[in-house]
Amino acid sequence: MSVMLSTSRSLTNLDNRSYQEKFRDFRSTLSQALKRKTNLQELYEKLFSLKNPNVSLTLKRMNSLAKALRNPQESYPVILVTGTNGKGTTTTLIAKIMSSLGLKVGLFRKPHLVDYRERYAIFMYDKEEYISEDELLDTMDQVVSASSEVEEELGELPSFFEISVGIAYQWFKQREVDLAVVEIGLGGRLDATNIVSRPLVSVLTNVYLEHVKTLGNSVESIAREKSFIGRWKRPFVTQASGKALEVLERIADERGYDLMQVGDLITYEITRDSLSGVSSKILPSSPPSSSPPYLRKALSYLAPVEVNTSTPGSFLFRNIPTSVVTSAIASYLLGLKLTPNNLKAIERFKVPGRMTVINYRSSLKIILDSAKDIGALHNLAQWLKDKDLNPVILFTLSKGKNLDEIASILRGFHLIVTSHSNRARAMEVDQLQRELKLRGVNVIFSAPLNQAWEFFLEKLPEYGIGLVTGSLYLVGDAFRLLGIDPMNLRAER
Repeated sequence: MSVMLSTSRSLTNLDNRSYQEKFRDFRSTLSQALKRKTNLQELYEKLFSLKNPNVSLTLKRMNSLAKALRNPQESYPVILVTGTNGKGTTTTLIAKIMSSLGLKVGLFRKPHLVDYRERYAIFMYDKEEYISEDELLDTMDQVVSASSEVEEELGELPSFFEISVGIAYQWFKQREVDLAVVEIGLGGRLDATNIVSRPLVSVLTNVYLEHVKTLGNSVESIAREKSFIGRWKRPFVTQASGKALEVLERIADERGYDLMQVGDLITYEITRDSLSGVSSKILPSSPPSSSPPYLRKALSYLAPVEVNTSTPGSFLFRNIPTSVVTSAIASYLLGLKLTPNNLKAIERFKVPGRMTVINYRSSLKIILDSAKDIGALHNLAQWLKDKDLNPVILFTLSKGKNLDEIASILRGFHLIVTSHSNRARAMEVDQLQRELKLRGVNVIFSAPLNQAWEFFLEKLPEYGIGLVTGSLYLVGDAFRLLGIDPMNLRAER
């Protein structure tokens, strides 16, 4: 795949020197970890120190790193998934469905909640296996060793996310997966994941305004950036509509994608929607005659089926049509048939931190849901209102969010405002509570995290139900405070 030009400023010489020092420190700590002379937590801290919001957006480093690793991403079929929201849910649903066919499916998601290893998993039937500590260290060592070739070729070192992507593609190759489902990091065109020459299927869930400084300040410009995960004569599945769909149609025509708008190809009918889970009938329909022949054939093996999940939130089912259409196409292209029985795999769907319900002290419940963008927060708030649920809410925001829109969603709820563990990105507690109050939001308490958490638990019996939301970092903090491992979810606390 050809290298694309950067759309952001390159690192300054000072930034480069600083980054090289951090990288050397990280490499040294990795060497110590391989000898069991330091722990993973210290290694993670050095790895996370490589994060840099000003890193140049380009594929040249990732292409160079992949070349040094002998292009592991070309060793198996890959499904790429991008979109403003629903990416994590959609990637997990696709992996679940495809693994029900007996495939060993690699899954790369980001970010993690508690442990960096959460980003890397393999699904097969009912089994979910996360990368082990030894595998992570070994694969990270291979990627970091390959970074020397990147530095020699380009005079630069891979970024934090490029290292993370390199680990995913390399680990999947080593584990000989039959398929990988990969969540795009940011946008699409210049994202480090977008180095696969011929994705099996490319997926765009939806498009709203996000990351406007990087992706553009209009839905059309963002749709364009995301559209570049498509390839000539390959399927491109989307649930986008309106102006975003118009952009996709134009680019698909220019670049020769097989664009498929999910539309009414798969619909669903909710029959139960409660805190204990959702029941729904999944209803496939015949594609129009103008559709590619493989789409008509892929969907022909499906029939109506009812699924019952223990994950609440009927709004999550909005991702099912895209996931089912993608899985049907991928199955057909791999010489397999997706049947109604395979869709029952949806019943085992869970994404840690996405409508995760914890039974706390038997009778109380805590919902952990990141709802990190306006669309997700709106869906969550509307669902709570529809179910007549009025939880006490532990809430925070990262910087740069649209406070006017967020406040309009949160009016009527009772908030405890706090911060989260990523202090560089978190809004200051005093500023957030002041801004929300000015906009008519009922903030009943505000404090740093530990104090706010104690107050949250004190108020829980009064409300019967609590919600932790607004940031993935805060949800990760809640998992830690509850003593729950997202890779091994247990309901009772």
